[in-house]
Amino acid sequence: MLPEILKSELVKNSSVIKKNTPAIFFSKNQLVYNYIYFKEALNFKDEDIFYSTKTNYESSVIEVLNDLNSNFEIASLGELQIMQKHGIASKRILFSNPVKIPSHINCAYKYGIKTFAFDTKSELEKIQIYAPNSKVFLRLAIQNDGAEWKLEHKFGANKAEAVDLLALAKQYNLTPCGISVHLGWNNHKVGNWSSALKKMEDILKKLAENGISLEFINIGGGFPAHNINQYKVLTEIAKAINPIFKRIKEKYALRIIAEPGSFMVANTAILATEIYDIIQRNSKQWIFANTGIMQGFAWILNNLKYNILHSSDLEKDTKEISNFVLTGPTLDSHDVFSNSVSLPKTTQIGDILYVFPAGAYINSSKEYNKFPFPELKII
Repeated sequence: MLPEILKSELVKNSSVIKKNTPAIFFSKNQLVYNYIYFKEALNFKDEDIFYSTKTNYESSVIEVLNDLNSNFEIASLGELQIMQKHGIASKRILFSNPVKIPSHINCAYKYGIKTFAFDTKSELEKIQIYAPNSKVFLRLAIQNDGAEWKLEHKFGANKAEAVDLLALAKQYNLTPCGISVHLGWNNHKVGNWSSALKKMEDILKKLAENGISLEFINIGGGFPAHNINQYKVLTEIAKAINPIFKRIKEKYALRIIAEPGSFMVANTAILATEIYDIIQRNSKQWIFANTGIMQGFAWILNNLKYNILHSSDLEKDTKEISNFVLTGPTLDSHDVFSNSVSLPKTTQIGDILYVFPAGAYINSSKEYNKFPFPELKII
């Protein structure tokens, strides 16, 4: 699971890592590799890729992707401010949140963003007021079978109302420019991708019959990357959907775009944490590490699993192992990375453990989607 580029950089910098825990170590080279792999697998151009900013908006990540000429997808004013900080041109940004805070729409519009997602009449009304004469694309409801986290309930217009909503956009002096889907997070079920595209084809046919032409279809994110061979699975997905891409492009003269997030960054980073105590308690060996799940890994509370490695595992296979409970330093019984992790029997205080993958939804969980924590006001 650990990619060779990241692995080699960890071995090369082991002494630096030892002196700087807890910390998340990020590989720019792994990100470049992932970006190129994704682009080539789906026959995309740079302008077809809109990186999902919420996945990881650390400056180093944005800088690498900007240098690669990636576009960006945002969902909030906070993410817009990240784009402004890095000088990302407005034409390279999609505002893909289908239900937006009005002031966020207006700030994006003033920055020059002219393409917004929607999935209801009320959203069209907001966009008409706060971003007049903009382009809009419709988020469609789609089943998320195969996804670890499903995103099918909160957003999305039904297939039956798609034509009417896109036609309604014109009445608000907005230009319908596309349709989009999202198959949920870490969707490894290959058939779902081709199925989603075929449903989009049905809608394109109805739109054409009603005289509505679009600029693009957006297949969203959800490309598998967590605890899976992402390159193998993406290759399988590409084999299934590239012929459909070709057919849609030829028949409707449309661009096809995507909003990858985890595929780009999940395996580009790893958490290094140091063991500061090992305690035998109730027949179990408890390892206490100097960071915990509430420092970015609270997804574990939703049953998400991470790989845990001993630093020695990077250079040799350990034959004699024991089971441990790996916990963090907080005063909470739920601060547990794993209730049963296999590590070398010789594991001791001062050793370094790695938690992987740590490139997606870890640092960005501090202010998820860059919506800030509410300020404390004294009354």
